[in-house]
Amino acid sequence: MKILINKYIGNLGTKILIENCKDKLSNRFSDTYIENILSVLNENIEKNEIYKSLIEKCKNEKKIVDFEEVEYGGFLSSLWKISDRNKVGIRYSLKGIPLFQGVVEICNYYDIDLYRVLTKNVYIIFVEDEKEILDKEIFADFYLIGETNNKKQRLRVDGEVESFLTKSFKDELEKIVDVKKYKLKKNV
Repeated sequence: MKILINKYIGNLGTKILIENCKDKLSNRFSDTYIENILSVLNENIEKNEIYKSLIEKCKNEKKIVDFEEVEYGGFLSSLWKISDRNKVGIRYSLKGIPLFQGVVEICNYYDIDLYRVLTKNVYIIFVEDEKEILDKEIFADFYLIGETNNKKQRLRVDGEVESFLTKSFKDELEKIVDVKKYKLKKNV
């Protein structure tokens, strides 16, 4: 099966960081830049709300094998969950994941792993034939990032050195913000 994801991971976590730490961020970034990041993230989160019902419909029509919403714990946590649930190994690349520069910069500023940051309305999907789903205009924001296999290994293949995905459901956002007040769903 092919593994696809839409954009942008870390959207909600970055939005929460901006809303809670704007004064500190203003020391590094201009207020205009911060507002632009927030605007893009809000638009992204709202736009991506349409995907859940479409993905469920495609799953019912057997066009999608399975899907996992990226939430608490971020992309890597969700990738572990979907591969574990389907009892398959995976080979994936972080290079194929569409990133938003504002998320990258704010996560770098706080020295947190953007692949393990709270996300909303972003989905990892498993499909037999990505062309069947990618041909549809509505799924234009989905990108191929890997494939499943029968080896049971979760292997990242971004360069010459391969590494294994480790099981962790902790969210990097917890290092900076008290996430309890957001009543986040911790899928473990």
